[in-house]
Amino acid sequence: MKRNFDNTSTPLASPKPRDIRMHRKLTLEDSCLFASLSGDFNVQHLAPVRARRLVFGSSVIHGIHLVLLALDATLAGFARKSALQSINVVFSSPVPTGSALDFVSETSPPGGDTLFVRLNERTVATIVALWHPNGGGDVRPSIADALFVESQPVTHTIDSAKGCSGQVPLRADRTTLQRLFPNLVDKVPTDQIAALLAATRIVGMECPGTNSIFAAFDITFQPPCEDDPPTMSFEVVQTRPALKLCSIAIKSPGVKGQMRAMFRPPVFEQATMREVCARVPQASFARQRVMIVGGSRGLGELSAKIVAAGGGETAITYVCGREDAARVADEIAANGGSATIFQLDVTRGEPSLASAWPTTSITHLYYFATPRIKPSRSETLDQESIALYRRYYVNGLERLLSRLLPGRQFPLTLFNPSTIYIDHPDPAFAAYAVAKAESERLCTTLQNSQKHLFRAVMPRLPRLKTDQTVGLGGEAMPDALETLLAVLPSTV
Repeated sequence: MKRNFDNTSTPLASPKPRDIRMHRKLTLEDSCLFASLSGDFNVQHLAPVRARRLVFGSSVIHGIHLVLLALDATLAGFARKSALQSINVVFSSPVPTGSALDFVSETSPPGGDTLFVRLNERTVATIVALWHPNGGGDVRPSIADALFVESQPVTHTIDSAKGCSGQVPLRADRTTLQRLFPNLVDKVPTDQIAALLAATRIVGMECPGTNSIFAAFDITFQPPCEDDPPTMSFEVVQTRPALKLCSIAIKSPGVKGQMRAMFRPPVFEQATMREVCARVPQASFARQRVMIVGGSRGLGELSAKIVAAGGGETAITYVCGREDAARVADEIAANGGSATIFQLDVTRGEPSLASAWPTTSITHLYYFATPRIKPSRSETLDQESIALYRRYYVNGLERLLSRLLPGRQFPLTLFNPSTIYIDHPDPAFAAYAVAKAESERLCTTLQNSQKHLFRAVMPRLPRLKTDQTVGLGGEAMPDALETLLAVLPSTV
């Protein structure tokens, strides 16, 4: 069945400038439901604990989810069914799960809408949609009314993606569509919705797959033929290695277009225990019993391996990443070292030290507790960020030390890494540097008042490569293992 498009129809009424169509917070439950609808089960959308190790620092919302919500909000003002003639989308920034978003219309081309998705007044997606007002709302019977079963994405590199091609099925479960996008499912043909859903499956699951970022797409729609197969084919038509970008041509019944996707960095892995053992002198941390706060990943993980390789005992704490902490402890044990793990959140009340060790037996405290360190966009000092950093670097540390210092018979050595941004200010990290400077002052005050029971080591480290700092640009950073070996308080 062919759909009749009338290009002479009267354009839809334009919305008022800066018309906020909807304010919405998207939860992890929303993303899980959308994943079953679209077939895009990429871990960056669905697993917050694992996703915190990715370049975004948290799980993020599917880009197509934002697009369909924006269209749904716009269609609430339509009195009749319609169909898309074309849609052009540019994604400016990933959106963390749980974000409160505004769906805004500022201008309208004839017969269409220009929509913006905004997070804290910053545009994260721009959508230009042109409509066929009399396009009809018939449902293609060949589009499967079904959800997807969870599967694992393919992992491509920028090199292996060259010439990559394939196809994905078109599906659109109407019950889930009605729940998530009630205006969209009532007023837009199901095959068009299914095509947009297939776009995110291609990028998130097929190519680039695991390490993907959806950047943009431009799609045009025509009346489909009744006997067209209900699939969307795709082919990588261009790769740009310097930009870590690929262009993907797509085609399905009544749909032609092109998408752009980026290759995000994979999870950054610290040096293995075997690599660390090869570089750490034997017995260099002997007789040390070290509690490593935040030792499940990053510099904390690397420090735990260094201490264990040098003959010390380690207790690794984590807040939510128990699997990561267990992985580090297992790797240490497999290479002859000693490590235990326990949960600790320094930001919540009186810290519970549920370790197998008596607190007075701890010889060293390595303190890596931190929120995600985000460069500031503001020209003024960000007081909200200072307050967040202070909760970890000052308040949390002070509470923890209040539990560890009383009743001691021998000194406690604190390793509290600070930052080079105190000596070499950078406006983007000004709030971070302020809180770290306060942390230094706290430790200096304690050291002066309890000289026989407390010693603080506070090197001002440069930016080192961890899963927090690794970015899309692949900037050069000093070797983290070499840097830590030079500053950690060894026995020798």
